[in-house]
Amino acid sequence: MQSIDLTQVIARRPFFKEKRRRLSLWATLVVSNAFWCALSVVLVLSICGLSKTGHWAMAKFVEQRSRLAEVEAAKAQALAERDAKIANLLRFESSSTSDILVMAKTINEVFSSAENSEQERFFEEALPEALRIQLTEGIPASAVMAQAILESRSGQSSIAKDGHNYFGMKAFDDWKGMRTKNVPTLDDGSIPTIADFRAYSSLPEGFDGYVQFLKASGRYDNAFGKKTGAEFISQVLKDGYCGDPRYMTMIHEIIERYKLDKLDEIYAAQVAKAAASQNTTVAKNTDS
Repeated sequence: MQSIDLTQVIARRPFFKEKRRRLSLWATLVVSNAFWCALSVVLVLSICGLSKTGHWAMAKFVEQRSRLAEVEAAKAQALAERDAKIANLLRFESSSTSDILVMAKTINEVFSSAENSEQERFFEEALPEALRIQLTEGIPASAVMAQAILESRSGQSSIAKDGHNYFGMKAFDDWKGMRTKNVPTLDDGSIPTIADFRAYSSLPEGFDGYVQFLKASGRYDNAFGKKTGAEFISQVLKDGYCGDPRYMTMIHEIIERYKLDKLDEIYAAQVAKAAASQNTTVAKNTDS
C-alpha cells in the first residue's frame, strides 16, 4: 500500500478556524464612552431644539391671540359705528320709540346681510339714500336697493365706480349731463353692444338721477304708490324699463338674500302714519 503525505495539508490548517479578534478592555471602554457621549450630545441638542420650538410656538400663540383681540376690537368698533349710522338715519323720524327700535333692527339686518366688506360699505352709503327716496318720493327703499345691487353689482360695476350710475341708465342723444362713454353692455340681458351711460358726481346725485329718470317721461307713473319693492319693480318692467326676461327673478332673489322685504314693513308704517296724519288734518279742517 502506498503512503500519503499529509504534512502540507496539515501545515495549511484548513480544518481549524481562526479565533475572532476581540477588542481589548481599553478599546471597549473608549468605544462605549464615545457612544454614550454622542448620545448625550444628541439628547442635549434635542432638548435645546424642543425648547426653542416651544418658545417659538408660545410666541406664535401669543401673537395669534393678539391678532384675534385686534380683530374682535375692530369688529366691536365697526358695530358701534354701524349703530351710530343707524341712529343717524332715524334721528329725524318722529315715530314712537318702539317703532324706531323696529326700524333700527330692520336696518341692522340689512347691513348684516352684506357678504363682504365692499358690499357692506355700499349698503351703508346707499341705504340712507334709498330711505330718503322712500320718504320723499314714494318709491319703496327695497326697490331702490334691489335695483342698485343688481344693476351696479353693489357699486362695483365700471359705470358705478366711474360715474356713480347705480341703475344702468343709458345716456341717449337728449341727455345733456355727464356721461361714461363706450361701455360694453348687454341689451335685454343677452345682446352685446356698446353704449354711453349717464354719469353723476356722487352717490346721492346718482340716486336722485334714478328718481328723475323714472319721473321724466311719465312712462313709469303707474309704479308710484305700489306698496312693496317687488310690486314697484314689476310695474316698471311692464312699462318697459328692461327687456331681460330674467330681471324679475333676479330681483326676487336679491330681495330675499339681503332681507330687503323687511324694508317694506318700514314703508308700510310710514304710509300708514302719513295717511293718519292726513286724516287728522282733514278732520280738523272739517270741524273748523
